[in-house]
Amino acid sequence: MQPLEQLLSPIITTLNEVTNDEGYNTVMHNIKQQKMDVLEKRIPPSNTDLIRPEILASWIRSAKNGLDPYHYNYPPFMEKHAFEQRLKEKEFFIKAAEPYINQLENMLSDVECYIILSDQEGVILRIVQALDKNRFHLAPGAIWNEETTGTCSHGMCILLKSPIQLCGPEHFSQIFEHIACSSAPVFDVNDNLEGTLTIANPDLHSQNSHSLGLVVTMASYSAPHCQDTFLLRIS
Repeated sequence: MQPLEQLLSPIITTLNEVTNDEGYNTVMHNIKQQKMDVLEKRIPPSNTDLIRPEILASWIRSAKNGLDPYHYNYPPFMEKHAFEQRLKEKEFFIKAAEPYINQLENMLSDVECYIILSDQEGVILRIVQALDKNRFHLAPGAIWNEETTGTCSHGMCILLKSPIQLCGPEHFSQIFEHIACSSAPVFDVNDNLEGTLTIANPDLHSQNSHSLGLVVTMASYSAPHCQDTFLLRIS
């Protein structure tokens, strides 16, 4: 795994250096402008200086998938029977994650956030909301990944098989321009990706470098109570 500081959103570092609203607005505007310049082919991706290459590549793929950055692409949901079957298939994973999700819920009980457990395809298996009203219409069974909603942290986590933090306009959809998300992958002992664990804050300023460290730590666990040979780890 890369050093944690290389997995952080550079926006977090930049915003920590900005001392007023004008500076904050300038940073956000410049990133959004570069995104639209790339997507509308006014500049080549190589001419950007504010965006990580993997994020740029994801924006381009999202646009090629027919998604619109100006509109929230509501995620589709699995058919009820298919989702029930998926829950059975992921039962060990869900049970293993449950105590750690509960810990996160207790630690973040006074913070407006989502705690999301997804499988290896981006299907939401478990979601906890603290204070937020779920304006993104997320729920278990939603298929939330790069192909359905565009660039997002756990979608990138699935693709890269690595922890990652995304902030504000790094997301593809404009509706996420003020949120921040940190995601970590979870693997079994055979190095198969089981899914991801994510902390998402509707207020971008609620996340920092510790947010990614926290979700990485919580994603690294074992599950002897579910199955002796079913051990989970992060990349």
